[in-house]
Amino acid sequence: MSKNNNGDKDIKDLREWQSKQYSPGNFIGTGRVPRPLLGLAKFPIILVGIGIFFLFLSLLSAFKKEWPFLIISIIFSIIFLYGGIIRFINRKK
Repeated sequence: MSKNNNGDKDIKDLREWQSKQYSPGNFIGTGRVPRPLLGLAKFPIILVGIGIFFLFLSLLSAFKKEWPFLIISIIFSIIFLYGGIIRFINRKK
């Protein structure tokens, strides 16, 4: 019986999604940022460290000629370094 109820709920969820799939912002989740990510904003040195780590990974992937991983790791390193530096600057103001 419980399998049937789960199936009915799945079909109901699917029909709801089909009727509202073009409604912007309908299925965005709770909108809450997970706690570990909130803690990163408080410690910009961690953001800079993660950025340096991704930069190191991009150098390793450049030597191995793994281009997709190189591009992704460079993008992540820029994002983390930029976020850490901006938070350092805003913290000193």
